[in-house]
Amino acid sequence: MGPSPPVPCVDSSVSHSGSDEAPLLCGLFTNEGVEPKIDRIDNEEVEKFKAQMLASQHEGRTVAEWTRIIRDLNGDDAKAVHAASVLKTVYDSL
Repeated sequence: MGPSPPVPCVDSSVSHSGSDEAPLLCGLFTNEGVEPKIDRIDNEEVEKFKAQMLASQHEGRTVAEWTRIIRDLNGDDAKAVHAASVLKTVYDSL
């Protein structure tokens, strides 16, 4: 069984400009637990691109490492402190 469909956005602070589609699109970005579509595509070329992209370097770390660091900001205290320290070091070096 696949993931549940996105929940429509009911945030009254979001302006939908009268569009019937806007609340549904808002739900696409707020539904927790739904994997990004790139992880659901079964295609050798897409997998190759994904591996190359995740291995690419930026500021001395791979995209996969940056992804983990950003996720760790919401982790336990030790992980969050370390992730914040890494980001501060990069920010200070700019």
